Formats: sequence, C-alpha cells, structure tokens
Amino acid sequence: MKNFKNVSVDETTGIVTAEMGCTLGDIDRKTAPWHVPMGIYSNTGSGLLLAGGFGYQIRKRGYSVDNILSAKVVTADGSYLTVSKTENSDLFWGIRGAGSTLCVVTEITLQAYKNESILLSVLAWPVGVDPLRECIKFVDQINDEDLMTYVALSFAPGTTQKVVVLQFMYFGEKEKAEKILEPMMSTSPIVVMPLSSIPFMGLQTLYDQDFGDRFWHFTGGSIKNNTVPDSWMEEAVAAWKNFPADITKGLIALEQRGGKGCRAPEEGTALYHRDSSWDWILMVGWDNKEDSQQMNTLVGNARNRLFSCANCNYGPTAANSSHLFKMGAAENFWNKLSSPCGTQKKI
Repeated sequence: MKNFKNVSVDETTGIVTAEMGCTLGDIDRKTAPWHVPMGIYSNTGSGLLLAGGFGYQIRKRGYSVDNILSAKVVTADGSYLTVSKTENSDLFWGIRGAGSTLCVVTEITLQAYKNESILLSVLAWPVGVDPLRECIKFVDQINDEDLMTYVALSFAPGTTQKVVVLQFMYFGEKEKAEKILEPMMSTSPIVVMPLSSIPFMGLQTLYDQDFGDRFWHFTGGSIKNNTVPDSWMEEAVAAWKNFPADITKGLIALEQRGGKGCRAPEEGTALYHRDSSWDWILMVGWDNKEDSQQMNTLVGNARNRLFSCANCNYGPTAANSSHLFKMGAAENFWNKLSSPCGTQKKI
C-alpha cells in the first residue's frame, strides 16, 4: 500500500478521496483547511479511519467511520467493488468499524469540514485524586458539542513533577470558551497556558513529537459508566505516583466522549461501544532496555487494577516497541505548547 498515496479534495463540498497508503498527516496536509475527523497522531496509518477514528472532532462531527461516504475494495475472490449506502451496502456497513478484516480497502471517500483554527488552553495541578475528580466533574457538567477535552496524569513542563492536566479545546467563540473555562481558572492551577487560537493543523500535529524512539507499553479501555468511577481515579493516581519519574515518559489520559459520535445508532455501522462516556489510555515509555522488566511489571499491575474498577466496553490491548513513534515525550508536548503550534502548509 505504500505507493497508494493520492489525495484530492473538492474545495466547494469538502469531500475528500484518499488512497489507503496515506498516513493521517498525508491527508490532513493536502486537504487543509478542510479536515477529515480522524485521530490525533499524524503518523498513524489511514486504516484508523476504518477502525473508528477517535479524534478532536468526535463530539461535533462524529467518528471517522461516520463520515465515510464510499470506498473501493478488493474482496477475497478478487472482485474490485465500490461500496456505499446504495452499492454493496452490507460490505459498506462492515468496513465502517471492522475495517480491513472483511476485504482490502484501496481508496476511501469521506466528508471533511473546514477548520481554520481552534481555541486551546492547558491547565495543570499537582497530582492527586481531588484535582483529577474536579477536572472530570467540570467536563461532565458541560453539554456543549463545540467542546473537546483531555484529562491526563503527566509531567509539568521541563520537570519530573507529576501533575493532573486539563487540555481544553473549543470550536466556538472565545468569549463563550472563556466563560466555560472560568471555574477551572479559579482553582489555582500551577501551570497555565492561556486560552488562545491556534491553527487546526497545529492541534492535529501537537502530539507528533511527544512519543519518542523508545520502549512503549500501550493499553486502554472505554468506560461505560455515566462518569469515571472514584475507584478508577484512585487507582490511576496511585499507579502514576508509583512510576519512577526519572525514567518514565508518557501519560495516563482520559478522552472525553459523547456528542454526535455517541448519538449515531450502533446498528448503522460495525463500530461498537458508542455508549461510553470516556475512553482511557495508559501509555508509558522508557529509554533503556534494562528497565523493561521493572516498567512492564508496573504497567501490567496498573492496567489490571484500572480494568478491574471500570465497567469497560472492551478489554486490554498492549504493545511494546521501541519503533512505534519518533522523538520526545511529555516534555516535548509542553515545549510545543509554549511555542507556536505549527502552521498550515499547502502541498
């Protein structure tokens, strides 16, 4: 698939056609300022678009699979087909969630949306259950599909100090965003990135330099409860405190769900677990192979405890590799926030 990299966009309708050898970044750069709802790491392969496609636009515009209009596929008997709502509709239903397990998808057509910029603010507090609970409570109380948030346990910029982070992103007007964010600004955060407008491409590439060429253990789940259980928060904070700050990279993060992505009927696509209120990710990295046994043990214990106290929609997944991502870690994320967050580049 590596040579299947053609991308086109209708500048009037925002309809994008992309071959499946593209990364998400390949698509984004060639279609800007039109952006397909997709993941948050631009080096991810476009297969993610078929597997669900959780991203910054999920609450406002749904998953990637909700925005697929048609696809070109090769079936097991060698047939080359177009699939859509009106053509081979059963296979069209299946590829939107089951991805390439049913056939080989060579090309995909999706609806994109014009996003020139987005409002972004990042706040942080000393690590603890109380600030984590306050962040989650804050998010749960806001019924605004222009809002997207991440709540994470990570590190303060340029230090090994462990913190609770609120990443606040808003598609609407700045005055409204400031009013929504005001209660959290009054809680004495120790790190404040003031609310400001950044290019949407800057947000889409914000994590590209976070995850370095090191050993990584990744796992996650989807919480079916109306909110995050206290027991999960307690276990997450205890686990994060337990990781040695001098060798640990990464984060434990909660991704806000809801909105359009959760309103779509489950029977409409093969994608399941739409009823979740939050997704969670445990992503921990380290540089030296000799630390692998210690870190894998810590991650495994944390993973098991987190799954045991959350009503999860799907079970744990894990990957260990020193070649999943390139460059930096949490520190690079903060450094990028303190500098211009990228510019749109026409290709």
